[in-house]
Amino acid sequence: MEIRLEGKWYIRLDRNRKGVRNTFFLEDFSRDLFPKTACLPGSLEENGIGDLVTEPSTENVNRTFSYAGWAWYQKKVDFGDAAGKYVMLSLARVSWESTLWVDGECIGSFCSLSAPHQYDLSESHLSGVHTVTLLIDNSNRKTNAQTICDRAVYLDSEGRDVRLHLTTEDDGTQKIPCGGHGDRRFHGIIGEMKIVVESDPITSCEVYPDIDKKEILVRIATPSKNADQVRVDLTREEKTVYEIVLPLTDNGEYRIPVPDCKLWSEFSPVLYR
Repeated sequence: MEIRLEGKWYIRLDRNRKGVRNTFFLEDFSRDLFPKTACLPGSLEENGIGDLVTEPSTENVNRTFSYAGWAWYQKKVDFGDAAGKYVMLSLARVSWESTLWVDGECIGSFCSLSAPHQYDLSESHLSGVHTVTLLIDNSNRKTNAQTICDRAVYLDSEGRDVRLHLTTEDDGTQKIPCGGHGDRRFHGIIGEMKIVVESDPITSCEVYPDIDKKEILVRIATPSKNADQVRVDLTREEKTVYEIVLPLTDNGEYRIPVPDCKLWSEFSPVLYR
């Protein structure tokens, strides 16, 4: 089951980077005096939020709004009957550091511009409606660290986050354009946003062929404690050529015979799935 997270999110800009200290993650953004909302996936700039850009750029595409720093996003999410199941919250194309709270409990942080930010919520035993709060940060920072909610937050004497980031050299010069050179960076989440809920998930799968024995070694990882068997369907050219049900093993390894095995070549590119 997938729970889609697209749509309206309540938002707070945190220019002074004091929201963690002031426990924004425990507050209801919808009750703000003048609540702001943004449509996700999307950037703050696309939602008309941020600082008005008055000077045209000669280096990049001109934009109307720009924002760098902390911004908080919040939404009520119905998890249905997810308690006791595998639950993964996934955010794609985040710029570029995120921290997640659910009902005020910090789940963790993730920093990447290329890989999806994925949070395992299985241990939270969620059912029904819960408050999801995200802190997104696209700023460049310097060093002076203290730990808040198992993430390193780097603050100056006035409580501002000033850490240098992965896009920045130690002397403050930019490494890559997405770090803000010419104001190319965006703020927000512009990729797929979803929560995956499964009873018996497969979190990884590795396949190793053995041509001489005409079999494949399959290594499967699953956090499920409910499953007691694995079913393997082997297809070639969209036709099922073999299927088997095996008892779940402790090491997650399974040897599957491949009858009438056909090898791949550039002249006959046979593919198995």
